[in-house]
Formats: sequence, C-alpha cells, structure tokens
Amino acid sequence: MILSERAAIVTALADGGFHIYPAGKLNELIKKYTEGDTLQGNFERHKTIEKVRLALSKYLKGGKHAALESDFDLLCKRLNDFDPNYDFENEVEAITKKLPTLAKRYFGIDGYQSVYSKIVEYYFEGFNEMYKDADWYAFNVNDVEAREMKVSVGTYYKRSWIMPFNTAWAIVHENIHQMHRSVSQPAGSDRYVPWICEGIADVFGVLMLYKVGGNKNKIAMMKRFVEEVEVLNPRKAAYYYGFRIVMELLRNSGLGFMRALFEMTKEDVYGINWDVLAHGVQNGVLAHKLIPYIYLGEDKAAFERKFLKLEEEYSKKFKLDEGDQEVLSLFATMQPPSVITEAEYASAMWLKKQSIEKMEENWIVTEQDKLIRVKDVAAKEREKIEGFNEKVVIMEADVPKELVDGTKELCKKYFVVQREVEDKMVLSVWRGGLPFRLGCGEVRCELQL
Repeated sequence: MILSERAAIVTALADGGFHIYPAGKLNELIKKYTEGDTLQGNFERHKTIEKVRLALSKYLKGGKHAALESDFDLLCKRLNDFDPNYDFENEVEAITKKLPTLAKRYFGIDGYQSVYSKIVEYYFEGFNEMYKDADWYAFNVNDVEAREMKVSVGTYYKRSWIMPFNTAWAIVHENIHQMHRSVSQPAGSDRYVPWICEGIADVFGVLMLYKVGGNKNKIAMMKRFVEEVEVLNPRKAAYYYGFRIVMELLRNSGLGFMRALFEMTKEDVYGINWDVLAHGVQNGVLAHKLIPYIYLGEDKAAFERKFLKLEEEYSKKFKLDEGDQEVLSLFATMQPPSVITEAEYASAMWLKKQSIEKMEENWIVTEQDKLIRVKDVAAKEREKIEGFNEKVVIMEADVPKELVDGTKELCKKYFVVQREVEDKMVLSVWRGGLPFRLGCGEVRCELQL
C-alpha cells in the first residue's frame, strides 16, 4: 500500500532532532498553511516536499526564522529519503504469528487467536458511518461492541494513519485489548476503564513489540511519537496518564502483581476502585499498601489475603526480564523539555553560535577578573587553562538589537549568566549551560501558529 502524506511527515518528525517543541506543531503548520489540507492523500516525494516548502514560505511571509527553517530543511531531507510503500498485511501476519507465545508469557493465555484486521478510510467503513469524521488510528471491536454498534468483530486501521514505525505497536496494542479483557473480565462483560485499559495495552504493547522485533530504534521512535506528536492530541495525551501509571506498577510491583490484579478483577469486575489505585501510584504510594483501599467490597481483609496469595503464586511464574526492564526504563525518562519563546530561542541560537563557531571574536575572563580577547591567547596558553572553551564570554553590547529582548529573558531564567567585568557587562553562555541545554534538547522552541 501507499502511505499517506501525514504518515510520511509524522514518521520524519518521530525521528527527532528538531528545535520546535513539540515537533508535531510543524505538521499543524503545514496543514494550516496549505488551506486546511489534512494530508491524508498519498505521499509523493516531490509533491509533498513542495507543499511543505510552500507552507513555510506562507508562514514566514518573507521573514526569517532560523530554528524553523532548519527544522523544515531536516524534514524535507527525510521526506526525500522516505519510502512510500509499506506491506501492511505482511506485517500483520508476521506479528500475529508471534502473539500466542507472548500472550502465554505475559497474560497466561493458552492458544491465543487474533481477530481479523481490516484497513478502512473511515470508522467502520462498509458497516456504518458512526464517527466518520473522527481522527483515530485503530480500533478493536469485541463481541459486545459489535452488537451495540452493528459492526463485525475485528480490528480496524485507518489507512491515513498507518505508519511503519508505529503500526506494529498499534497491531500489538489492539490485540492486547483482547488479551486483557479475556483474563480480567467475565465472558460477555465489557467494562472499559480508560486509563487502565489503554495503559495496559500501551505498556504491554511496547514490551511485546520489543520481543517481536528487538528493535530499540523503533521503540525510541514510538516514544518520540508520543512526546512530540500525540501530546498535541488531548484524547491520546490522556491515554499516557494510564501509560505512566501502569509502567510504574510494573516497574515497582512486578508482573505477578498485575496478574493477581487481573484475576481479582475478573471475579468482581466492579469491585476495584481504579481512582484510588491511580492516585496512590501517582503520589508515590507502593501498590501493595493500596490493596485494601482499592477494594469496594466490605471484607477488605479477605480481599487483601487472597490478592497477596495470588501475587505470590504468580510472581514465581511471571517475571519481567532484562529486555522488559530496558524498555520500561526508556519510557521512564518521558519528560517535557523547557520551552522558551521564539524570540528567546533566536537569541539562544545566536549566543550558542557565537560562543562556539565564532569563539575567536569574543573574550575570556582570567582568574584575576581581567578580559582578554580569545584570539590574543596563544594555543600553548589555552592548553594551560582548564576548560578554556567554556570560559568564553560575549560582550552584552555585541548582541544584535533585534535579539536584545530575548537575551534579557534568557538571563532572567539563568540560561545565560550576566555579570560585570572591568566595568563591562558580559554574558557567560556556558555558565548558564545554554549550549548543553540546547544540545541535549532540554531547551526547545515554542511556535505560535
């Protein structure tokens, strides 16, 4: 199949390395400045790149934006190398063949069978037009939902959102909904608690996907997709509330705890207070201490005894291995960066360039608090000064007029340290750690559309 334009663009964004945060805003910019094009049409390299360049020129209106222009150059380079062809059906077949073993390993299910998959243009195409205009990726329809919505049991994938790096996760995610429901709910029941249901599908999804392919680069791209693109979608961003909580439950309490939780839920599908569990984990309470408080029934002591007995039993059979822990650790670092205004970021880029590429034009402060031109310090003398490059300062008076306000704001935030030496105001870019912050992506640029 031919991938869509937005699939190609989002894949390029999920590869990371952009100044703008979240990088998904570049996708929003393109859609906005191509007269509301949703980018759901087929990806064609030259046509799509031309559309991207046109959107940028319309946004800039003849002006300049170093960070944004650099990002668009990177985006177009990746689009030029992007393969528009993807064998979705073959990927589904390859992954589903491996799922029975994984269903046994993580959920204790024997003989797991995946429901059929179908690519559609819109929600339930061919069955009904419910949510036809909704923006969704994939949907698993179980037997209860099939009766309610008058559609066939199966997993539906929206063609325009199929992306090679992420679709494998979607395939596993939707199958985990099947697995989770079979071990945590009585037959014919369909209680959907968003944070736990989606959190389990996502967390176990990345664990299984690593087992299926063992590709950490793909896992890292999925993480960036969450942080850079899905963060702009309020509905999807809400799912990652559950992702974080389930991840903490697994990391701190183990797979045996989760298996016990599944079984206790199956015995009493309405007996668990999920809000208490979520709030407790969020506030750093160990899951074991929450057991008597999450039960809504009267005999909390009996519930706790049975739960702990089950957990002890399951903990002997179900364990996370080193690969599981590596994947969980990768996602444990999910943290939004510091985001500064476009004016501040323009100043930050100039200051970083001046302190590194144009270092010779600037000054160094000696131990005697004297200013010396960098170019006047001989190579042999530089070798004697530990961390010479990071002692370079920039004269405040040399900051271009259009960057003065942004630079002042950076100083207020201590991204740049301002001080007086020999009656002159100098800017210590390294002292505030700005090059380090920009280099690792800790500080990124916001974009006002």
